[in-house]
Amino acid sequence: MKGDKKYLIGLIVILGLYIFYEFQKPKELDWTPTYHFKDKIPFGTYVTHDLMEDMFDGREANHSFSTIYYNETNGVERTNQLMIGNQILLSELDFDALLSFVEEGYTVMMVASQLSRRLTDSLDFEMGINEAFATANISEIQDGLVGELKSKVHFNIEGRESEVYTFPFAASLSYFKEYNDDNWEALAVNEDDGAVVLKLKDTNGQLILSSLPMAFTNYFVLDEKTSGFAETMLSFFPKDELLTHNEFYHIGRVEPTSKVRFFLRHAPLKWAMYLLIVVILIFMLFEAKRRQRVIPVVKPLKNTTLEFVNVLGRLYYRQSDHIKLARKRIAYWKEFVRSHYNLRTEKLDQYFIDELVRKSGREEATIRNLVSVALQIEEEREMSSGELLLLEKQLNEFYDIK
Repeated sequence: MKGDKKYLIGLIVILGLYIFYEFQKPKELDWTPTYHFKDKIPFGTYVTHDLMEDMFDGREANHSFSTIYYNETNGVERTNQLMIGNQILLSELDFDALLSFVEEGYTVMMVASQLSRRLTDSLDFEMGINEAFATANISEIQDGLVGELKSKVHFNIEGRESEVYTFPFAASLSYFKEYNDDNWEALAVNEDDGAVVLKLKDTNGQLILSSLPMAFTNYFVLDEKTSGFAETMLSFFPKDELLTHNEFYHIGRVEPTSKVRFFLRHAPLKWAMYLLIVVILIFMLFEAKRRQRVIPVVKPLKNTTLEFVNVLGRLYYRQSDHIKLARKRIAYWKEFVRSHYNLRTEKLDQYFIDELVRKSGREEATIRNLVSVALQIEEEREMSSGELLLLEKQLNEFYDIK
């Protein structure tokens, strides 16, 4: 018994030293684009919310983690809406609620690299990705990420002096490829005259779309060369009215955090917990004093499925048959889900999403967006190269491919 106490004290000392070391170690900078108002990382929006307070007489913006339709049908006070994310996908009910907001005189601003097909089809516009990115080699893409390749953007607003804002190429890939001039007014364009900010005409309120979500993040708001872009965009909101930053469409509903989630959110505590579990399992293994025969190592069969999918993908891409390639990619993803997580994929409903989140450990927003795109692809007959690249990006995020 006394010997066990010595081991326990030694284990506690080791864990304490490890936690202390991890907390003292310099943290690696997180470049994940969260757009969350509490995040001070480069691609959060903490500084953007400080800018809002300065512009709106010290009044903080509200925050919502529910859909527009839910807020409308549950008596939540109506306000102007700001939505920022890599992509914003709306249901039919959300789309109707959005138009209702605008017709009642409110301002809704949606900023994303990809917008819902319900919006593009109903309001007659199309988004695209800069062709230079679609044909770039690896070194060019890396140059774009570190900001060596530049893209210039300027506003076209009557009565205002036009100022040019220079963004790294990787932060300004998306733009509005086509739009109906009768429905939309281009408020800002890039150096190739591609619209990056659109405003819907002939409405009681304002519906403003932008394809540059990175421009609203801490990194670019703190940069004097680009901070004016976000400030100009926020100036479209009436200063004497309430503003809500709706984060549902890129974060989802905010769930109550448990004690375990607190440990998992901090890397030192997370690894200390894992180490403790491993030590306990090792202790139990040796204390059980059980002998087990040696299990022979069986080499797994070589997996040629992925190689076959890559060859097939290159074939369809060269033929520009993007929709067929997308369907093949979705079919392979479904097979992956069935074989790895033992889930049925005939019906991609809420139960499927919840189970896949639980079993895969991926974020709910990632799963929900991927399911939404998969359902749209089954109904579509055509697909652009830009949409195909965005689908590939979502699949890589699911497979955790960097």
